[in-house]
Amino acid sequence: MSILHKLPPWARNTVISLYGARLKRNRYNGGYKDYFRSLMGSQWLDESGMQELQDQMLRDLIEEAHRDVPFYKDILAPAVRSLPDFTVADLPSIPILEKSTVRECAKELVNQARVKRWGAIAWKTSGTTGNPFHWPFDWDSMRRNLAVRERFYRWQGIARTDLSVRFSGRHIVGNASHPPYWAYNRAENQWFFSIYHLIPRTMSDYVAGLNQIKPVYIDGFPSAIHPIAKWILSDNTPASRIKFRPAVIITTAETLSPEVRRDIEEAFGCRVADYYSSSEGVPYIVEAVGEDGLLVSPESGVVEFMEGTPLPHSNGGGPRERAEMLTTSFIQRSLPLIRYRIGDSAILDSKRTGSTRHMPRIAGIAGRNEDMLVGSDGRLIGIGLDRLMKGRSFVREAQLIQRPDLSLEINVVPMPGFDEHDRPVIEGLVSSVFGVNTKFKIVKMESISRGPNGKLRGTIRERN
Repeated sequence: MSILHKLPPWARNTVISLYGARLKRNRYNGGYKDYFRSLMGSQWLDESGMQELQDQMLRDLIEEAHRDVPFYKDILAPAVRSLPDFTVADLPSIPILEKSTVRECAKELVNQARVKRWGAIAWKTSGTTGNPFHWPFDWDSMRRNLAVRERFYRWQGIARTDLSVRFSGRHIVGNASHPPYWAYNRAENQWFFSIYHLIPRTMSDYVAGLNQIKPVYIDGFPSAIHPIAKWILSDNTPASRIKFRPAVIITTAETLSPEVRRDIEEAFGCRVADYYSSSEGVPYIVEAVGEDGLLVSPESGVVEFMEGTPLPHSNGGGPRERAEMLTTSFIQRSLPLIRYRIGDSAILDSKRTGSTRHMPRIAGIAGRNEDMLVGSDGRLIGIGLDRLMKGRSFVREAQLIQRPDLSLEINVVPMPGFDEHDRPVIEGLVSSVFGVNTKFKIVKMESISRGPNGKLRGTIRERN
C-alpha cells in the first residue's frame, strides 16, 4: 500500500482500476444475475409466500452447515432430524452463537467445501467492539450479498454502475498534503475519497472535487460526510456551494442521528438512505422509498428480537423498546452464523406498519454510537480501533480513549503470544491515522468495561 501512496494520481488510479477490474469479474459473474433477478421478484411476495421462502432458505442453510461445517455437526443434528418440518419459529431450539465462540472456533466454522468450489477472498472484521477475526469469504456468498445490496440501491432509484463517490476507511493517498485526496476505480465507476484528510483547510478542496465529479450518489460513513455538510451550511463563500444534486446519499456502518441526517440532506439537497449490515454478512436492514421505518430483508436472513427494554414513546408513535438482535445469515455461507449475537440492538415501534412489502420493520438501529476523534492536525476522525485494528490477530479486544489534550490511551486485551514486537505495529497504525506527532500509550488489560447496554465503546473522546 505504501508504494501506491507514492504514485502520481494517474498511476494510482490505474493500479486501483486494474485491481477493481479483477474484483469485478469475481463479484458479478457466476450466479449474481440470477440472485438479483430472484430478489427483485420475491420482494412482492405476500406474507405467507415470504414466510414459506424464508423457511425453505433456513432449511437449506441448516442442511448445508450440518453437512459441511465441523462446528455444526452435533449442534444441528436435532434440527436435521426434523428438517422437513423445521421453520423459523423453531430457531430458538438452536443454541445462541457468541462472538467469543466465533473467534475461538473460526477454523471449525468455515465451510471448506464452498471455499474449494467457489474460491474465496481473505476477509477480516473486528466489529464495533474491536474483536478481530478473519476467514475466507467465498465468491458465491459475495454475489448473494451484493445482489441484496443492489436491490437496496434500486429501491433508492440508483444502480451500482452509476457514478459514485465513497467515503470509507481505505488508505488511498497516504500522507498527501495537497489534493487530490481521492482516487478513481474505473472498473466500478467510483471515486474513493479519503476520510483522513478532512480538516477545515481542505473542505473547499473536497467540495471542489465533488463539484467536478458530480456523482449520481455518495455513500460512506456519516461521520465523514457530516463535516463537509456542516462546512457547506456554515460557510458563505462560493467555494462552499454544491453545484450538483445527488440522487441520494447512502450512509452505513455508524448510527445516523436525526441531526446528522438533517444537516446532510440540507447541505446536498437530497435524501439520505441508511442501511445496516456487517462484515460478517448479517441480514440487511434498509430504508426504502415509501416505506415506514427500516425493512429487514427476509431473503438475506432472519433477525430475532430478544425481550427488550421499554423506551419513551416517539412523537406520534406507539410503545417503543430497545431489543437485542440475534442474526442468522443466508448470504454468508462460507462462515455460517446461525443465531449470532451481533452485539447491536434494534429500536422497535408498534406504530411502524407496512405498505407495499411484507417484510419485518423496525424504527432504527442502536448500539453503534462512537465518538469522533481529532488528529494532531485538527482533522475529525470517525474511525476507532474497530477499523484501525481490523484483522490484527494479536488483540482480543481494543478501545481507544482520547484525552482533552488529544493524547490517546489504547486499551488492549491481548491474545496469547502478544509481546513487545507487536507494539510497533500498533504505533505505526496510530501514527498513520492520527499523525506522527500524536502522543499515546498502550495499556494491556484483562478486560475492558462495558456500557449499561453491555456494549464496548470502541472510541471515547473526553472533553474538558
